[in-house]
Amino acid sequence: MPAPQCQSRKHTFENISKNLADYNTYLGDSSKADWTYSGYPLQYGQNLLLTMPANSGGSVIMSTEYVWYGKVSAVVKTSRDQGVVTAYMY
Repeated sequence: MPAPQCQSRKHTFENISKNLADYNTYLGDSSKADWTYSGYPLQYGQNLLLTMPANSGGSVIMSTEYVWYGKVSAVVKTSRDQGVVTAYMY
């Protein structure tokens, strides 16, 4: 499968049904989704919630594009509850 060329862009999650594709059914076409997910992401206003229902492994999103060089940043807010782990990995 070819590695999609990374382009300069800013991602928002105003409509996750257009931005996210299920990781288990994604076939590698980066023009169809900016991100893949596993778990239970939810739309909350113009925000993406990575939820963690009881007895689950939580939620993960992954970019469908490769990043060879450049600047990558994110705004991440964590839950106020105890025991919730949030990570941003590059």
